[in-house]
Amino acid sequence: MDIFKLSKSLDELIFDILMWVIFYPYTLVRVLIWPGHMIDYAAAELKKDPDKEELFDRGLSPPVFLFLSIVLAWMISPAAPATASSESETAIAGLINGSVMSLLTYRLALYCVFPFAGALIYEWRTPGSISHHSFRLPFYQQAYLCAPLAIVFSITTVVATRFQDIDVLAFMALAMFAILIWYFWSQVVFFRRTMDSSWSAAVFWGFLSVCLGVTFLGALDFIVGA
Repeated sequence: MDIFKLSKSLDELIFDILMWVIFYPYTLVRVLIWPGHMIDYAAAELKKDPDKEELFDRGLSPPVFLFLSIVLAWMISPAAPATASSESETAIAGLINGSVMSLLTYRLALYCVFPFAGALIYEWRTPGSISHHSFRLPFYQQAYLCAPLAIVFSITTVVATRFQDIDVLAFMALAMFAILIWYFWSQVVFFRRTMDSSWSAAVFWGFLSVCLGVTFLGALDFIVGA
């Protein structure tokens, strides 16, 4: 292996990790406080020519941001109990839980159902046929909004299965309720901005997006059994 190419690749990897450390909290704060701004930011970045300008140079790209959020939630979650594996665990669940990378990939696919649901509604309600190009923008915008939800859901579900204290469970339920309210509001903002909907229509589509996301999440988790 060329030592110079290896050194260059290592330099790029270290630089990328450093940028993640710097820009992740910056992006997370902006998403939580100004979801509408991040919706507009994603749209503006995807309009750039990637051959002439670097995309998402003032933050993390939505897919990377969502994946890092899932990794962060996995890192700070308490360890699962040693007796987690049981006879009722499916073969797919055993395969997923047996590898960290498989688990993180599964969680990424699991929480991508929320951006998928919101983007699907957007595509359904806007003129034109669905394509890879048309689906990318709403999915990227929705990926920003889904990241805080993925963090809270990942941590609370692990804690709820790890600890049986009533106070802990009550706090986890409150945290899940709070992030769902925030996510619902972010969906209202999304449909209000992107489809130029009235407030009542945006509330309806936002509620439908949350319901679809939760339904898809529950169905996929039930099928896999992880």
